[in-house]
Amino acid sequence: MEKDNVLFLEEFKEIEPYRGDNFLAALERLKNSKALVKGIRKAVFSKVPFIFNPILNLLIKIYLKHKLKNINTHCEFQHIVIKMVVGTVVKKTISEITFSGIEKLDPNKHYLFISNHRDITLDPALGSYAMTINNLPTFEIAFGNNLLINDLVADLIRINKGFIVKRNQKPREQIESTIILSKYIWYTLNTNDSAWLAQREGRAKNGDDLTNPALIKMLYLSQREGGLPFPDFINRLNIVPMVLSYEFDPCDRLKARELYRRDTNTSYKKRKDEDFLSMVQGITNFKGRVHIGYGDTLKGTWKDSKAVAETIDTFIHTNYRLWPSNYLAYDILHSTDKYASKYDEKYKDSFVKRFHRLPDNVKKYAYEGYAKPVENAEKYQNQ
Repeated sequence: MEKDNVLFLEEFKEIEPYRGDNFLAALERLKNSKALVKGIRKAVFSKVPFIFNPILNLLIKIYLKHKLKNINTHCEFQHIVIKMVVGTVVKKTISEITFSGIEKLDPNKHYLFISNHRDITLDPALGSYAMTINNLPTFEIAFGNNLLINDLVADLIRINKGFIVKRNQKPREQIESTIILSKYIWYTLNTNDSAWLAQREGRAKNGDDLTNPALIKMLYLSQREGGLPFPDFINRLNIVPMVLSYEFDPCDRLKARELYRRDTNTSYKKRKDEDFLSMVQGITNFKGRVHIGYGDTLKGTWKDSKAVAETIDTFIHTNYRLWPSNYLAYDILHSTDKYASKYDEKYKDSFVKRFHRLPDNVKKYAYEGYAKPVENAEKYQNQ
């Protein structure tokens, strides 16, 4: 039995966050990473003349080593990252961040947070920030292997409680990887930590937050060999729906261009640096107000994965914080003044100017992304 347990844990080595010696080795690499120093300098001191780059690089390197010298655990590392990086992002690029439902979470329980997905790195980062400032334990975070752009990014993800979702493999390998992922999530929730998953693969670039039932089916694969009945399994997962609402999507123009290219070019293929550019813009661009809502833990008699997905969607669609940008985009898109009371002319002028460089046929996609949460919310108004 002990040997089987060792083999069971060995399955997770390629996807789990860094632990033990791997954690400490990654920490040393980060302390000495020229690319990390350069990235911090560009993010923090972008307006400083380049002549000062060498001295800034040296100061940042010394500061990094000082901050990381006594770090030994994920929690200690996350505390530094959230304070240094996420706290700075919130201060510089978010005018106000608010929360609802988070007071219902029990710090002694493990949860599976299933969230809408608008930004590659910011969604889970802000979720971790919310947990930290509300004195709650953070969670492990699912990242697709397509985001392991280079060794530095891979280290930053896996040292920061990130676990890897393998994608785009051959069919047999994909099935095996998916089963291992399912086992890992179940094991983590029952032993180590909470976990965060996006409601589907890829961001909702068109603003339509929909949970893929295949995600729920994937989770249940861990029970394929005589495990819990499906309804009991879902209740044991402690699923908490989570919704992030950005007043201004930091990548809205990038998303609009991509959606236009996808619709007009059947051979469209994402550029190599596209995800990295989205990650950078998501972190650095202005987001206005942000709200994060947490739902009740899912409990009930669940018929199938579709029923679970629909319950998550209902929470997200009815608890998405609708901003003036959403109402305005809806009115522009539908040529109406239905929600004119939600914004003024000054706000409208500023919002329209945001997209002035986009061709009209691309602007449509940007407005659709902002309008969709309003359209989704309207579906529940007469129920």
